Amino acid sequence: MKFKVFRAIGRVFAFTGRNWASVLTIVWLPCLLQIAAFFLLMPKVMVAYIEAGAYAAEEGPDAWSRLIPVIPQGILFFVLTSGLTIIMFSGLTKLVVRGQKPVRLFHLAWGADEFRLLTAWGMQFAIIIGIAVTYFVANLLAQGMMSLAPGGMGILFGIL
Repeated sequence: MKFKVFRAIGRVFAFTGRNWASVLTIVWLPCLLQIAAFFLLMPKVMVAYIEAGAYAAEEGPDAWSRLIPVIPQGILFFVLTSGLTIIMFSGLTKLVVRGQKPVRLFHLAWGADEFRLLTAWGMQFAIIIGIAVTYFVANLLAQGMMSLAPGGMGILFGIL
């Protein structure tokens, strides 16, 4: 079975053309709020990151202490943008899959669909963290086994 790329692209543009008002209704307010959050929260965070990077050679690890005061702002920005992105993604998915169009001038709702998306993204994040931790532990084990003796590699391969 051949996948017809140009036909799929044409259908995407045709769908967007037919539903441009619904797409705009779904994305305009979350995008505007994300931009506002960026301009309100991120300038101090970015300045702190630039200063920490600039002074890292002189001050060493102490330079990163400059980030401590702006960590709450960075976390707040991450939470806001993640939530607003989930709301947009869910609204667009409802439009495409169910044909459910927004009834107001903006789409800013949180319900079961948005919670399902948050859960799925959380599971993906947990899987990625699990893979990173597994790699880190395996790397530590490999380094430890190599430093023991020549037989250490045999033990490592026996475990894996």
